[in-house]
This record gives sequence, structure tokens and C-alpha cells, in this order.
Amino acid sequence: TSIGDDAFVLADTLTRVTMKNAADNSLTAIGDNAFNGMVVLEDLSFLADAGSLATIESSAFFGCLSATDTLEIPAAVQTIGQGAFQRCISLQSIGLSGAAALATISDGAFGNCVAASGTLEIPAAVTSIGYEAFGYCASLQSIDLSGAAALVEIGGYAFVGCTSATGPLKI
Repeated sequence: TSIGDDAFVLADTLTRVTMKNAADNSLTAIGDNAFNGMVVLEDLSFLADAGSLATIESSAFFGCLSATDTLEIPAAVQTIGQGAFQRCISLQSIGLSGAAALATISDGAFGNCVAASGTLEIPAAVTSIGYEAFGYCASLQSIDLSGAAALVEIGGYAFVGCTSATGPLKI
């Protein structure tokens, strides 16, 4: 039901993680540093099959430099911890629009995901976006907060360095 803290930390030769029984929707949490430093991990798409996943803890995927997929956060996720996907520098896009239960995007959660492009849509249930949560996501073209009806707090520098965002900021 959970992947514990430091479970695969620095397993720097693993290139793929597969959720063998993802259909039973039993995974509820990915712990602190669980996949931290897996620099050649290419595929984070297994998360999309984790239907009961509610929590992605701090630094869970920090520094997964080679992950190139579109990251789709599952609907049941409520919290994305501090630095959870920070320095996933090859991610092509960050998909939050289907994360209906997402309430908290913590400090630096997606910081330095420099290749992530397209429109970043913040879901309706999000109440807080942390300090530098999307800092230095330099390839994002636009940021859409218009559907974030519950949003009450945006931390300092939450979108600092999003230098390619040329479209209007939708609030």
C-alpha cells in the first residue's frame, strides 16, 4: 500500500519502474526520498495507474534527471510534498488537470523542471502553492489559475524563472 521512505534512493541504474498490480488501486503513499536520485529513470508514467495514491512525499522523485514523459498526477493525490519532482529536468509536461483531489503543492515541488512545456493548469481543489513550487520551469508557455476556485495562498517566487510563459496569466 505504500513505498517507504528511502526505498530506492540513489538506485541510479534503474531505468523503469512498473506498478505490477496497479489495477487493484492499493498504493496510497510514496514516501520521502523513495526514488530520489534515480538519475536514469526514464518513465514516470506508472503514477497515472495508481488510482488510490493520495500522497507523494518530499523529494520522492527529486533529481530523476532522465524522466522524459508527460507526468500525469492521479486524481486521488491530495498532497505533493516539498521538492517531490524537483530537478526532473527532462520532463516534457506537468499534468495536473486530472488531479481533482489535489489541495497542496508544496515548496519546490516541480522546481527546475526546465523542459516542461505547454500550459500549466492548476486544479480547482488546490488551496496552496508553495515557495518556488514551479520555480525555473523555464519552458512553460502559460499558467492557468482560472479554475483554481479554492486557491488561497501562492508562496513567494512560486513561478520565478518561468521565462517562456508568453501567454496571459489566467486568474
